[in-house]
Amino acid sequence: MQIQALYRQSLFDLSIQTYGSVAYVFDLALANGLSITSVLEPGQHIEAPEIEVESTDIQNYYQSHGIKPATAIETELLETEDDCNYCKLFE
Repeated sequence: MQIQALYRQSLFDLSIQTYGSVAYVFDLALANGLSITSVLEPGQHIEAPEIEVESTDIQNYYQSHGIKPATAIETELLETEDDCNYCKLFE
């Protein structure tokens, strides 16, 4: 199955969205020749291998509610000369 990455989605987000757990992030990375920390481009197609998951509760909840997490933070938001300016991330 192919999934399409959204803006600020990481392989961890896609693992949760597709399988209901981050435990499958390595499977996604291997199937696509990526690192688990690879930065995905919006619209990038990711091959999601068919995997029998241990528990489908979270997977079913995310899919039935259309939840698509996007938690990646852009590095330029973290670059600052003021060591204690992380509040700007939540503005």
